[in-house]
Amino acid sequence: MAEELKEIIDKKNIWKETRIPEYSFFVLFLTLSVIMFIYHEPWYDEIQAWMVASDASLWEMIFVLPHYEGHPPVWTLLLAIFAKTGVPMEIGLRIPTLLFSAIATWFVMFKAPFHKWIRCLIPFSYFLFYQYTVICRPYSLMYLGFVLAAYFYKERNEKPVRFLASLFLLCVSSAYGILFAGVICLVWTIEIILELKGKTFGSKALKDRRTWALLVMLVAAVGLLAIIWPADNAFAQVRAVDFSRIRCLIYSFLILPADALLSDIALTGRLQQFDYLIRFEYAIVLCALVSVALYVVILVFAHIYKKKALFVFPY
Repeated sequence: MAEELKEIIDKKNIWKETRIPEYSFFVLFLTLSVIMFIYHEPWYDEIQAWMVASDASLWEMIFVLPHYEGHPPVWTLLLAIFAKTGVPMEIGLRIPTLLFSAIATWFVMFKAPFHKWIRCLIPFSYFLFYQYTVICRPYSLMYLGFVLAAYFYKERNEKPVRFLASLFLLCVSSAYGILFAGVICLVWTIEIILELKGKTFGSKALKDRRTWALLVMLVAAVGLLAIIWPADNAFAQVRAVDFSRIRCLIYSFLILPADALLSDIALTGRLQQFDYLIRFEYAIVLCALVSVALYVVILVFAHIYKKKALFVFPY
């Protein structure tokens, strides 16, 4: 009986240490992604990036069109490798998207500090699998940037360059990425100042590799901002709806977190844009309560791991 029990325990330990679940789910992720690519018809914004990559010159892609597109040119430059060499759009759009998403997913499944089954299931959540993998936009690059930043975060003070390099991936992915990376760097800068404060602060700061790495990051981010700064004749095509800032803030803080997770209060549009969707009813109240509950849970864990600033300020 003791030998049988020992054999069962040994088998459980072997299963716990094996990588079979991770490899199986990773292959499943790639397989489902390819299947979704076959059936997903690209949206107009996906196709627009491809047309820019196909028809614009390198000068236009880097120095002209970003003032109208509103995001850094890295994505269109990557697509140009395929678009300008005759690769069909249906294939060329998918290659960089799947590559970045697959690398990020591999890190999540094999390196994230969670239980095996949680690591395997996270990449199949709606945003990571569909929005950041199936939809061929720079979201896949942002996904990879966030994952690498999280992976390198613990050693950011000892190895700042690779941490900032992962944050730079956020910067080149979109204007939102620049904002996220900028605030994360700001929080880190405050931590460094508190660490080095004292009479010899100036000399210690000048000798610190983190100072120079952050300065290089700042210069690069400012350069990207200059490239994407809206042109005087740039405009956005919008519907004639109410874009009240107060309504947008209410939606972003009380409705969006729950909507992104499990609800659909926004229905076919965005709640902050339509008067007839703004009404005091049980669904709105429940959605707000779910959002508040999410905040409480996240803030509790952020407090435990001393990461409240990293959660609150970027959001």
